[in-house]
Parts: sequence; structure tokens; C-alpha cells
Amino acid sequence: MKTTFLRALPALLFLLAAPAGAATLVNGSLTGFTGAGQVPAGWTVTRNSPDINNRTVVAGSMSYRYARSPANSTNGGTWVGLAADTSGFTESFSQTITDFSIGQSYDLGWEVANFGFDDPRYAGANAIEVFLDGASIGSGALISLGSTWFVEQISFTALATTQTLTFGLRDLSRSYLQIDGITLTESLPAVPLPG
Repeated sequence: MKTTFLRALPALLFLLAAPAGAATLVNGSLTGFTGAGQVPAGWTVTRNSPDINNRTVVAGSMSYRYARSPANSTNGGTWVGLAADTSGFTESFSQTITDFSIGQSYDLGWEVANFGFDDPRYAGANAIEVFLDGASIGSGALISLGSTWFVEQISFTALATTQTLTFGLRDLSRSYLQIDGITLTESLPAVPLPG
């Protein structure tokens, strides 16, 4: 038994040391200047007009105020605000990743808050939904109006080397959520124990 394990050890060490192709996410911190209808560098507006906000600016204008006092996320001082309403209006933004490893599992994480804004029509609960090449791969929890950031994560498997990740809101409720600190890492496979 010892001899078999020792012969298999070099192959096991090679598998553990072999570098996997890490997918590159640009500006997951969502750093940028505040502004309405914009997203930070590295990202693309996919639908309508998401906003780059901070603690004092919502929707790119001082004429709006948050419905709840915002706090900075653990990731920093700017984030993207996403709105939706019952008329079918919804906002989203995306990034195309060009270096996925086909068949590799990835963990996608983010922080989310629901500060709403002063128009009471945009103070409802909602959730962040994530799409991969236009198909939903899951959503976070339903977040009610408040002053707290929550950390969320979903996992998915890459089906191609180039795929587009899109973030939007799950429901057509009158809501305005904030997202920040987007991370993309390879899922670590379970290491089998030696026989």
C-alpha cells in the first residue's frame, strides 16, 4: 500500500500544483466617478441607465436622496445603483470575460444593499439576479429597505472561454438596490484522500 501511494504521489502533486486558467474580472470594486446612466470602467450598460453612486450622491444628482442612510460597503466608496419598477423598467450592466476555462466551476460574489431613494415608489424589496450569456444562473436573497450591506455568492460552470456576466434585478417591484465588490474566483475542487 505504501509503495502504491508513493508512486502516485508525484502525479497528485502535479495536479495540485498545476495552474488553472484564472478568469479575469476587471474593476470588480466598481470604482468610478459618480454619474447617472453610467457604469464604471470595464463594465457596459446593458439595459436602461444604471448609476454610479456613493454615500452622498444617488442617481447622479443631489436632487435625489436615499430612503435609508447608506454606509460604505467593505469594498469601498462607490457602487452601482440598479432600479426596477412595475411598468417593466429594469436596469442592468455587464462584462464580457474572455479567459474562462471550459468546464471549470467559478464562484461569483458581490455585496448588495437596499438604500432605495426618496421617491417612495423605489423603496421596495428586490434581489440581484445574475445572467451568463443572457440565461439566469441564479439570484441573491430578497433584500428589504435598510442600511446594511450583505455578502452573496453563487457558483456556475463555464461553458465557453468567452462569456458575458450581467447583473440586474430579479423582480419588477419598485426598488433601487446597490451592488459593489464583485469577485470571480475558481471553485476549489475537493481533494480526494489517498486510498
